[in-house]
Amino acid sequence: TGLPAGATYGFSPTPIPAPGSASSTLTLTAGAATPVGIYSVTVSGTGGATTHTAIISFTVTAASLPNLVPFTPSGWSDKIVVTRTSGGTTDSSPLYATDTLYVDWAVLNDSTVPITTSFNHTLYVDDIVRNAWNSSTLAAGYYAYFAGYSIGTLSAGTHTIKIVGDSSNVIAESDETDNIYIKTITVTATPSTLIPKVSASPLSINAGSVKLGAVSLPKVITVRNTGKGDLLINNVSITGTDGDEFSQSNNCGTIQPNGSCLVNVTFTPNLPYVKKAAILTIASADPKKPLLTVNLSGLVPPPVIAATPAALNFGKLPAGTANSSKSVTVKNNGLSDLDIDTITISGTNPDDFIATSSCGTIPKGGSCPISVKFTPLVPSVTRSASMVISSNDPKKPSVSVKLSGSSK
Repeated sequence: TGLPAGATYGFSPTPIPAPGSASSTLTLTAGAATPVGIYSVTVSGTGGATTHTAIISFTVTAASLPNLVPFTPSGWSDKIVVTRTSGGTTDSSPLYATDTLYVDWAVLNDSTVPITTSFNHTLYVDDIVRNAWNSSTLAAGYYAYFAGYSIGTLSAGTHTIKIVGDSSNVIAESDETDNIYIKTITVTATPSTLIPKVSASPLSINAGSVKLGAVSLPKVITVRNTGKGDLLINNVSITGTDGDEFSQSNNCGTIQPNGSCLVNVTFTPNLPYVKKAAILTIASADPKKPLLTVNLSGLVPPPVIAATPAALNFGKLPAGTANSSKSVTVKNNGLSDLDIDTITISGTNPDDFIATSSCGTIPKGGSCPISVKFTPLVPSVTRSASMVISSNDPKKPSVSVKLSGSSK
């Protein structure tokens, strides 16, 4: 008797052995709902005609639990640090409306019990969720930290930054009331003397004529800060009808007053053979010109086929006799590679002429020979045909060479 609420007891072994033969162990167990305290538990038993009684002191203490609290690591100025530079651990001051702000924070397991279940941390700016992060475990006495998270720019005025540890309440803690830390910051309107100003030169780029599949030489755009405050370049992107045929690389980040950075643009044209255009956009912290555009263009010239001579006359040969071959030269007068697709002979007497060639892809300025033989099949007649050369020249997909001869 005397067990507190939620507690249970049991003997082992059970039933209790006869006196003198063995002993049994009594176990008292507190339940999750058992109140903390010291209890007197009476144990009684009867052997023969005698009842024996013992009083046991049963102490119930609070279970050990982990506890998450916002924490200030060594070298940090606060549990939440707001800076103008990613990676800083000391609050920046003043904070201006044109500054991109970065937040650091840390959460400590302030207990002797490790956390072995994953849990979330949630960051709020002015009571609006900005992001949430997951920690899988956290040893007793250790902390998790997050550094350099950008919250962008904030308007002039007072703002709150809040971090909540175990924001999903999946961890049973010894104190559920100390997971939150709120920091109030003041953002000041940027003085005109500290406003950055973006410019770029040139504002249009022509990559020139580039053959299909090739990559142009880089064209350079210089981005400058002609203002008085630091200029943050947020992004450089290329869009437009042919945006996927232009690419860029840059070393732009934060540009100090009178400083600059470089954007390199290349052009890798695809079909069709036309003039290509796109727009490069520079997004920055310039409050008056947050988006600056540069026009991009380039040309992918087609191959241009030419075949000389335009006609072959083999003269008069005995019927059934082949002449020594004559040659037609196919040349690429264009910039992109010329692909010879087929060479066919058609017309009145195609069987009297045979064309052979190893022509395939002809580069700019290159050429390829086609050898033609004439073997008249019928005596005492004039024979004629046309040799048709098909290619990827979009303006002249095929050219014809006239073939003629006669038989004796």
